[in-house]
Amino acid sequence: MKLIFFGYAIFNRRMKLYLTILLNLIITFSHGQLSGAYCTAPSGYGSSCLTFEEKGKFVYSSFYCTGRTYGEGKYYTINDTLILKYEEPELNFASVSELTRKGECKDSCEIFVTVVDLDTEEPLPFGQIEVASFKSTFHEELIPDFNGELTDQIACENFPLNIGISQLGYSSEELKVNEAGQLEIKFSMRSGINVKKNSTDTLCFELDESDDLLLKAIQVNQGYYSQDYYGAK
Repeated sequence: MKLIFFGYAIFNRRMKLYLTILLNLIITFSHGQLSGAYCTAPSGYGSSCLTFEEKGKFVYSSFYCTGRTYGEGKYYTINDTLILKYEEPELNFASVSELTRKGECKDSCEIFVTVVDLDTEEPLPFGQIEVASFKSTFHEELIPDFNGELTDQIACENFPLNIGISQLGYSSEELKVNEAGQLEIKFSMRSGINVKKNSTDTLCFELDESDDLLLKAIQVNQGYYSQDYYGAK
Protein backbone atom coordinates (compact mmCIF):
# COMPACT_ATOMS: atom_id res chain seq x y z
CA MET A 1 0.00 0.00 0.00
CA LYS A 2 2.86 2.36 0.76
CA LEU A 3 4.44 1.63 -2.60
CA ILE A 4 1.15 2.19 -4.36
CA PHE A 5 0.55 5.46 -2.51
CA PHE A 6 4.12 6.61 -3.18
CA GLY A 7 3.74 5.82 -6.85
CA TYR A 8 0.43 7.72 -6.95
CA ALA A 9 2.08 10.71 -5.28
CA ILE A 10 4.81 10.80 -7.93
CA PHE A 11 2.20 10.42 -10.65
CA ASN A 12 0.14 13.23 -9.12
CA ARG A 13 3.14 15.58 -8.99
CA ARG A 14 3.95 14.83 -12.60
CA MET A 15 0.38 15.49 -13.64
CA LYS A 16 0.49 18.86 -11.85
CA LEU A 17 3.77 19.65 -13.57
CA TYR A 18 2.39 18.68 -16.98
CA LEU A 19 -0.76 20.73 -16.40
CA THR A 20 1.32 23.74 -15.32
CA ILE A 21 3.49 23.50 -18.45
CA LEU A 22 0.39 23.07 -20.62
CA LEU A 23 -1.33 26.09 -19.10
CA ASN A 24 1.80 28.20 -19.57
CA LEU A 25 1.98 27.13 -23.20
CA ILE A 26 -1.69 28.00 -23.74
CA ILE A 27 -1.23 31.43 -22.12
CA THR A 28 1.92 32.07 -24.17
CA PHE A 29 0.29 30.85 -27.37
CA SER A 30 -2.91 32.89 -27.11
CA HIS A 31 -1.63 35.90 -25.17
CA GLY A 32 -2.82 39.29 -26.41
CA GLN A 33 -5.43 40.22 -29.00
CA LEU A 34 -4.55 42.81 -31.57
CA SER A 35 -7.13 45.26 -32.85
CA GLY A 36 -7.21 48.12 -35.30
CA ALA A 37 -4.99 48.99 -38.25
CA TYR A 38 -1.20 49.04 -38.45
CA CYS A 39 -0.01 50.80 -41.59
CA THR A 40 3.25 51.75 -43.22
CA ALA A 41 3.86 55.46 -43.56
CA PRO A 42 2.35 56.63 -46.88
CA SER A 43 4.87 57.51 -49.55
CA GLY A 44 4.90 58.39 -53.20
CA TYR A 45 5.01 54.67 -53.97
CA GLY A 46 2.05 53.64 -51.80
CA SER A 47 1.29 52.08 -48.43
CA SER A 48 0.26 48.78 -46.85
CA CYS A 49 -1.88 47.96 -43.81
CA LEU A 50 -2.58 45.08 -41.44
CA THR A 51 -6.02 45.31 -39.84
CA PHE A 52 -6.74 42.99 -36.90
CA GLU A 53 -10.31 41.91 -36.18
CA GLU A 54 -12.11 39.75 -33.62
CA LYS A 55 -11.62 35.99 -33.23
CA GLY A 56 -8.03 36.08 -34.43
CA LYS A 57 -8.79 37.34 -37.93
CA PHE A 58 -6.74 39.83 -39.92
CA VAL A 59 -6.87 41.61 -43.30
CA TYR A 60 -3.83 42.69 -45.29
CA SER A 61 -4.03 45.33 -48.02
CA SER A 62 -1.45 47.25 -49.98
CA PHE A 63 -1.53 49.80 -52.75
CA TYR A 64 1.60 50.62 -54.69
CA CYS A 65 2.37 51.85 -58.17
CA THR A 66 2.92 48.20 -59.18
CA GLY A 67 -0.65 47.25 -58.22
CA ARG A 68 -2.89 46.32 -55.31
CA THR A 69 -2.63 43.26 -53.08
CA TYR A 70 -5.26 41.83 -50.73
CA GLY A 71 -5.13 38.99 -48.24
CA GLU A 72 -6.99 37.71 -45.19
CA GLY A 73 -6.69 34.89 -42.70
CA LYS A 74 -6.04 33.95 -39.07
CA TYR A 75 -3.23 35.18 -36.82
CA TYR A 76 -1.75 33.87 -33.59
CA THR A 77 1.20 34.64 -31.38
CA ILE A 78 3.99 32.54 -29.95
CA ASN A 79 6.27 34.36 -27.52
CA ASP A 80 7.49 37.42 -29.44
CA THR A 81 6.41 36.20 -32.87
CA LEU A 82 3.27 37.14 -34.77
CA ILE A 83 2.25 34.53 -37.35
CA LEU A 84 -0.12 35.43 -40.19
CA LYS A 85 -1.69 32.48 -42.03
CA TYR A 86 -3.34 33.59 -45.26
CA GLU A 87 -6.47 31.81 -46.44
CA GLU A 88 -8.74 31.90 -49.49
CA PRO A 89 -10.44 35.34 -49.37
CA GLU A 90 -14.21 35.58 -49.19
CA LEU A 91 -14.34 38.67 -51.40
CA ASN A 92 -14.80 38.44 -55.15
CA PHE A 93 -12.24 40.29 -57.24
CA ALA A 94 -13.43 39.15 -60.67
CA SER A 95 -14.47 41.42 -63.49
CA VAL A 96 -18.04 41.13 -64.81
CA SER A 97 -19.39 40.37 -68.28
CA GLU A 98 -22.92 40.86 -69.61
CA LEU A 99 -24.30 39.30 -72.78
CA THR A 100 -27.41 40.59 -74.58
CA ARG A 101 -28.80 38.78 -77.63
CA LYS A 102 -30.25 41.34 -80.08
CA GLY A 103 -31.39 39.01 -82.85
CA GLU A 104 -30.67 36.07 -85.12
CA CYS A 105 -28.07 35.91 -87.89
CA LYS A 106 -27.55 33.76 -91.00
CA ASP A 107 -24.05 33.76 -92.44
CA SER A 108 -22.25 36.10 -90.05
CA CYS A 109 -23.07 37.73 -86.75
CA GLU A 110 -22.31 41.23 -85.59
CA ILE A 111 -20.81 41.53 -82.14
CA PHE A 112 -20.67 44.90 -80.41
CA VAL A 113 -18.38 45.11 -77.37
CA THR A 114 -18.04 47.85 -74.75
CA VAL A 115 -15.42 47.94 -72.01
CA VAL A 116 -15.85 50.07 -68.87
CA ASP A 117 -14.45 50.43 -65.37
CA LEU A 118 -16.65 48.49 -62.94
CA ASP A 119 -16.64 51.22 -60.28
CA THR A 120 -16.76 54.41 -62.36
CA GLU A 121 -18.45 53.22 -65.58
CA GLU A 122 -15.78 55.18 -67.46
CA PRO A 123 -14.80 53.66 -70.85
CA LEU A 124 -11.53 51.72 -70.99
CA PRO A 125 -9.74 52.03 -74.35
CA PHE A 126 -6.99 49.97 -75.96
CA GLY A 127 -7.36 46.70 -74.07
CA GLN A 128 -6.79 43.36 -75.78
CA ILE A 129 -9.72 41.15 -76.71
CA GLU A 130 -9.16 37.61 -77.94
CA VAL A 131 -11.87 35.70 -79.77
CA ALA A 132 -11.40 31.96 -80.27
CA SER A 133 -13.69 29.26 -81.60
CA PHE A 134 -14.40 26.05 -79.70
CA LYS A 135 -15.36 24.45 -83.01
CA SER A 136 -12.73 25.58 -85.52
CA THR A 137 -9.23 27.09 -85.69
CA PHE A 138 -10.69 30.61 -85.85
CA HIS A 139 -8.79 33.03 -83.61
CA GLU A 140 -8.40 36.81 -83.66
CA GLU A 141 -7.15 39.63 -81.46
CA LEU A 142 -9.02 42.94 -81.33
CA ILE A 143 -8.44 46.32 -79.64
CA PRO A 144 -11.29 48.59 -78.48
CA ASP A 145 -11.18 52.20 -79.62
CA PHE A 146 -10.77 55.34 -77.49
CA ASN A 147 -14.37 54.94 -76.26
CA GLY A 148 -13.78 51.35 -75.18
CA GLU A 149 -15.91 50.03 -78.05
CA LEU A 150 -15.48 47.72 -81.01
CA THR A 151 -17.68 46.01 -83.63
CA ASP A 152 -16.81 42.72 -85.28
CA GLN A 153 -18.34 40.33 -87.78
CA ILE A 154 -17.91 36.62 -87.09
CA ALA A 155 -19.09 33.73 -89.25
CA CYS A 156 -21.84 31.68 -87.64
CA GLU A 157 -19.92 28.47 -88.33
CA ASN A 158 -17.29 29.55 -85.74
CA PHE A 159 -19.69 29.46 -82.81
CA PRO A 160 -19.48 28.63 -79.93
CA LEU A 161 -16.85 31.21 -78.99
CA ASN A 162 -14.65 32.11 -76.09
CA ILE A 163 -14.14 35.86 -75.74
CA GLY A 164 -11.46 37.00 -73.32
CA ILE A 165 -10.26 40.46 -72.40
CA SER A 166 -7.12 41.71 -70.66
CA GLN A 167 -6.59 45.31 -69.62
CA LEU A 168 -3.52 46.75 -67.95
CA GLY A 169 -4.22 47.25 -64.23
CA TYR A 170 -7.46 45.22 -64.26
CA SER A 171 -8.54 41.64 -63.60
CA SER A 172 -8.95 39.68 -66.83
CA GLU A 173 -12.32 38.22 -67.80
CA GLU A 174 -13.60 35.52 -70.15
CA LEU A 175 -17.05 34.88 -71.61
CA LYS A 176 -18.32 31.79 -73.41
CA VAL A 177 -20.89 32.41 -76.15
CA ASN A 178 -22.68 29.17 -77.03
CA GLU A 179 -25.12 30.24 -79.75
CA ALA A 180 -24.70 32.46 -82.79
CA GLY A 181 -26.61 35.74 -82.86
CA GLN A 182 -26.42 39.51 -83.05
CA LEU A 183 -24.76 40.22 -79.73
CA GLU A 184 -23.95 43.07 -77.39
CA ILE A 185 -21.30 42.35 -74.81
CA LYS A 186 -20.32 44.60 -71.92
CA PHE A 187 -17.16 43.96 -69.94
CA SER A 188 -17.09 45.75 -66.58
CA MET A 189 -13.47 45.55 -65.46
CA ARG A 190 -12.47 45.44 -61.81
CA SER A 191 -9.26 47.19 -60.82
CA GLY A 192 -6.59 44.52 -60.68
CA ILE A 193 -5.86 43.04 -57.26
CA ASN A 194 -3.26 40.40 -56.49
CA VAL A 195 -4.63 37.97 -53.91
CA LYS A 196 -2.27 36.72 -51.24
CA LYS A 197 -3.36 33.27 -50.08
CA ASN A 198 -2.10 29.88 -48.87
CA SER A 199 1.04 31.42 -47.39
CA THR A 200 2.46 32.36 -44.00
CA ASP A 201 4.19 35.54 -42.83
CA THR A 202 6.16 35.74 -39.59
CA LEU A 203 6.68 39.10 -37.87
CA CYS A 204 8.16 40.07 -34.51
CA PHE A 205 6.64 42.28 -31.81
CA GLU A 206 7.28 43.48 -28.27
CA LEU A 207 4.97 43.96 -25.30
CA ASP A 208 4.57 47.37 -23.75
CA GLU A 209 4.19 48.00 -20.00
CA SER A 210 0.47 47.19 -20.04
CA ASP A 211 1.07 43.91 -21.89
CA ASP A 212 -0.81 45.07 -24.99
CA LEU A 213 0.62 44.06 -28.33
CA LEU A 214 1.81 47.20 -30.12
CA LEU A 215 4.03 45.66 -32.79
CA LYS A 216 6.93 47.86 -31.79
CA ALA A 217 9.40 45.71 -33.63
CA ILE A 218 7.24 45.90 -36.74
CA GLN A 219 7.47 49.66 -36.54
CA VAL A 220 11.24 49.36 -36.62
CA ASN A 221 11.75 46.39 -38.94
CA GLN A 222 8.72 46.36 -41.20
CA GLY A 223 7.65 50.01 -41.17
CA TYR A 224 4.20 49.46 -39.63
CA TYR A 225 2.64 52.01 -37.29
CA SER A 226 -0.19 51.61 -34.83
CA GLN A 227 -3.36 53.48 -35.69
CA ASP A 228 -3.29 55.04 -32.23
CA TYR A 229 0.16 56.51 -32.82
CA TYR A 230 0.13 57.26 -36.51
CA GLY A 231 -3.52 57.84 -37.37
CA ALA A 232 -3.49 55.86 -40.62
CA LYS A 233 -6.82 54.41 -41.66
